[in-house]
Amino acid sequence: MKLDDDAMIDLLNEDDYSTIERSGKSLIGRLLNPECQNMACMLRSMPRIWKIYDRVKGIALTRESFQFIFDLESDIQTVMKHGILDFDDWGVVMDRWIEKPPANFLKTARCKFGFTRFRSITVLSKLLKRLQTKLGKLM
Repeated sequence: MKLDDDAMIDLLNEDDYSTIERSGKSLIGRLLNPECQNMACMLRSMPRIWKIYDRVKGIALTRESFQFIFDLESDIQTVMKHGILDFDDWGVVMDRWIEKPPANFLKTARCKFGFTRFRSITVLSKLLKRLQTKLGKLM
């Protein structure tokens, strides 16, 4: 069989063939410590934790990255409100799928910290400096 002998195949313009359209309703994620986190278990557990197991499908992409494809946009919004997640006592970073991700995609995570009842700015300043040495850049 030669290359010119192959027949052309026309793919229909349907949802089944539109990866970009389907991926638009998905989250891409990365396990922060794949040696200690079980990907298969995480893919089964997270939809149950989110209580949307019948409206989301999890797929392992690599040893440390995965994708959750959602039926409903509202479910994505609910999951994203949780912020940084944890699984097996380690972090999981997730963000919306984008067609051309930047170089630092899924390499940073936003975390919120609440500080109350500090008696002095000096104590708070020292605490923030310690956090920055452990976590990296603080905004």
